[in-house]
Amino acid sequence: METFNLMFFEESKKAFKQQLSISYEVRLQKAKDKDYLRSFFIKTFSGKNKTFPFDTVYFQELYKFFTHYYNFGETNCIELTLEQLTLIEEESTNAFEKAMISQICIMKDENNYSIPIPYLILMEQKNYDLSELIQLEKSTFVSSPKFAFNLLVSYESIKEFISTIQEEKPTVLLEMNTSKHTHQFTHSQQVLFAYYLLKLAKIEPRVQADISACASFLHALTGIPYTNIKNSDLYKKFLNPLDHNSSSKTLKDLEFVKQHFKALNNLEIIELIDKDIRGIQ
Repeated sequence: METFNLMFFEESKKAFKQQLSISYEVRLQKAKDKDYLRSFFIKTFSGKNKTFPFDTVYFQELYKFFTHYYNFGETNCIELTLEQLTLIEEESTNAFEKAMISQICIMKDENNYSIPIPYLILMEQKNYDLSELIQLEKSTFVSSPKFAFNLLVSYESIKEFISTIQEEKPTVLLEMNTSKHTHQFTHSQQVLFAYYLLKLAKIEPRVQADISACASFLHALTGIPYTNIKNSDLYKKFLNPLDHNSSSKTLKDLEFVKQHFKALNNLEIIELIDKDIRGIQ
């Protein structure tokens, strides 16, 4: 049985943030305009995020409890937060149902509806439409302690990562890029990295996140340009990250990705990769 406590939270956050940093450093090495790259990353992660359902009532309620217990200095803040899941799920469901009624009224050109305030704020600040927010909220209906825990891990990791690149000068970051971790990843390896990071956050492509959203997230992370997301190479590889048509190449890529996660001592992802390796073998 998995134990979701503050120590495991900090370890998981460190591993997730490290992978974000590695991807950023690889792009930084290539960038001709490092200020532009930094601004692009900040803008991307501060805007709409359809891969991770942060812009939901579910997450807002979850994070409210977490920050409350954390700021109070509770050493068991994670456990206390997860004890509130029933209440959090109720708030999420109520907002979803209210938004659905509003959507129907809008379609019928009726005026007797009331869009939940958190959604109105997101529609104003991030230019969401109501249907997008409804789909995001629906993706949280797989709620479980592990789902909530990994959502907090991914949010805090991204937040700290963005804070780091906001505070440090690109030239300083460039000096750090002589690290042995810097590597020219292939598209297949980049997709595998993102695939397992999403797995860590308990987000299953095609189930909790659309393939287009997953590919867009990876394009934002790597800085690889595209014109039409469904024609991009990353999107096509995301359709089948474990390409069994080229088993020898896939096994090599899996072993390569595994070594990087192994260096971070992330046993959960290593077990997932080992399982996939055995399946291909």
